[in-house]
Amino acid sequence: MRKFLIAAMLLSLMLVIAACGGGTADTTTDSEPEVVEKEVTVVVTGASGEQEVVTETIVVTATTDPAQAAEDEAAMAEANKVTMNINHGTEPPSLDPSIATDTTSVNIITNTFVGLTRFNQEADVEPWAATDWTVSEDGRTYTFKLRDDLSWVYRNPSTGEIEEVRPLTAADFEYGIKRTLNPETASDYAYVLYAIDGAEAYNTADPAAEDFADVEAAVGVTAVDDTTLDVTFVDPIGYGPAIMGMWITYAQPAETIEEWGEGWTEAGRIVTSGAYTLELWNHNAELDLIKNPMYFEADDVQIERIKGAMITEESTAMSLYESGGLDITGAPSADLDRIRADETLNQELNIAPTTCTYYYGFINNKPPTDNATVRKALSAAIDRTSLIDNVTKGGQLPAHSFAPPGIFGNVADDMSVGGWMVMDNYADQLAQAQA
Repeated sequence: MRKFLIAAMLLSLMLVIAACGGGTADTTTDSEPEVVEKEVTVVVTGASGEQEVVTETIVVTATTDPAQAAEDEAAMAEANKVTMNINHGTEPPSLDPSIATDTTSVNIITNTFVGLTRFNQEADVEPWAATDWTVSEDGRTYTFKLRDDLSWVYRNPSTGEIEEVRPLTAADFEYGIKRTLNPETASDYAYVLYAIDGAEAYNTADPAAEDFADVEAAVGVTAVDDTTLDVTFVDPIGYGPAIMGMWITYAQPAETIEEWGEGWTEAGRIVTSGAYTLELWNHNAELDLIKNPMYFEADDVQIERIKGAMITEESTAMSLYESGGLDITGAPSADLDRIRADETLNQELNIAPTTCTYYYGFINNKPPTDNATVRKALSAAIDRTSLIDNVTKGGQLPAHSFAPPGIFGNVADDMSVGGWMVMDNYADQLAQAQA
């Protein structure tokens, strides 16, 4: 990858130099063109997804022509752009922030839309579209102040250009949250917002009822002005900013949704606000993202384009990665032993923590799992450590509670809560559960 990118960059420069050499000679000076050495720096993304700054010294012909200098600089900038080839793994079911429930869709949404807050690498909440927030004396109302450089953008399919549509305001957040709660939207995750005053009443209301509009108006989300949003909760809570970091609360473009309905997220229609916008979506084949130059943190976005395949077979994706067709891929559990034994692949293997819990769900209103003791026995029968060591092999943590580390209020370090699930004496625990 490194040699290929450098070679491509040098080839581009030689073509520019060759173009400079042709044409009419400069009549303003009789001096010979100066040949100088120049350092060229590019950011290279390796197969593991890690970036490396590479500096090469090349010989170029200096020019005093401002137009040619600008052309050379533009060519250098183009050569410095990085494309990352990834595998989405599947067709994303929905790019609608109110509808998405799966990781594939949510990963794309978090790259194309903005929320009031977000979680940093330490899983702490930090401002995103909001600059800061204050809390009322009773602890129920959070007032979020928004940045003044937020905007909606659209990639014009005719020109390929990314165009600014209009500024993004607090009203877009109010619309997005209320759209998630609207029963006609049928959002599976709307219940997560029930902590907001009036949210549950609105989400469970009859759209045909005469007072439906009044119920909507009573939801505790109000755009005070373009850069101020008030969110009032049922009770005083300390995790209000964490809720506002979920994709179901992201700002949404009302006019685009109303124009296109359910098809508003298609390429050529979708209006976005995040670090990237949608460039291409060939369903069940490929979904590509391109950098949004109007994003307020665009200078920190180092990857120009993300080309995403939809390869469902992990083994196929792994083979493509090893042949250089993908820059990053998930490691199949069946290949982990081989990967760890391979000197190169083992260095490229990166196991990162994620806030996710794998679980078996039981139907609680039908025998035999309507009995809590039976459910406890089934849970005790699962040797989580053995499952991790011999099956998943990804360094997961045995779970004795639902919320993983990094989630507000988790009890992952408190073995007094469900600790019996991860003890070694499963036989004794199973006997107690069955007693």
